[in-house]
Amino acid sequence: MRAEGALALLVVSVFLCMSAQVTAQGPCQEDGLVAYWQFAEGQGETAFDLCEGSNGVIHGGTRVDGKVNGAIGFDGVDDYIDFGNPEPLAIAQEITVLMWVWVERQPTEAYELLYKPGSYVLYLYQKGDTCMVMGAVTAGGKSSHPQRESELSYGRWCQVGFVFGVFDKTGIKKLGNIVDGQVVASAPLDGDMPVTSNSLLLNARHLHRVAIDDLRIYDRALAPQEIEDVYVAALSETEARTRSQTHAVPAVALYRNNRVVVAAISTVPFLLCIAIIVRRVLRTQQDRH
Repeated sequence: MRAEGALALLVVSVFLCMSAQVTAQGPCQEDGLVAYWQFAEGQGETAFDLCEGSNGVIHGGTRVDGKVNGAIGFDGVDDYIDFGNPEPLAIAQEITVLMWVWVERQPTEAYELLYKPGSYVLYLYQKGDTCMVMGAVTAGGKSSHPQRESELSYGRWCQVGFVFGVFDKTGIKKLGNIVDGQVVASAPLDGDMPVTSNSLLLNARHLHRVAIDDLRIYDRALAPQEIEDVYVAALSETEARTRSQTHAVPAVALYRNNRVVVAAISTVPFLLCIAIIVRRVLRTQQDRH
């Protein structure tokens, strides 16, 4: 019985050590993440926000398989989502928008993928035979966008978005386009965005057939490495393994259903903790004998 008790003590102690050393990050515990829609409900007319309750009303739209979990498919006629104008979306100084998009065909005109009138917009549009993505922000009394467009692929899931604020080592406030985890074009833009009463709309003009998954809005400018981390976390295990061959991985990441479930493990303190527990258990056994 004494041996069984010692073993039970060891198991409980190991669990406590692991709890202290492993950081499991909830979906909205990321710094600055104020709205996060996974579109994983499977049914119903509400797109639930996992953060501050900025739920969206789905007008039309079809539940489809997504890159991360579920997604919303839009028919290019009259489907859209209205998120309203809740307080968490009243963002002025800095913002990062990230989402996964499947573009079925080339847009015939400029098309507002995500739109908050008077504040910001993420465009899809055609240039020659290529689909382009571009963020535009109204700040300091003027609207601006990067001068260099960013190409988007058809027939596959792509991560797109934009970042506005001080996000790199230059220390300059900029607006940058994001494609597949990279800031691919940027331009200086000073000032703040106006806080308007307009609703945030997804697929605002209903003009294009697309599918959207995993929409995130931050009230700060993510650094390039943070943007890439969000992208990598959504890749399949095979894609992530291939990418890690050329990118340093600062912590052990476990992928399940294409998302990070364990953030980091501090190996040395963990092993030290286990060694101390084992030593104490053995000493207790020796004292009893």
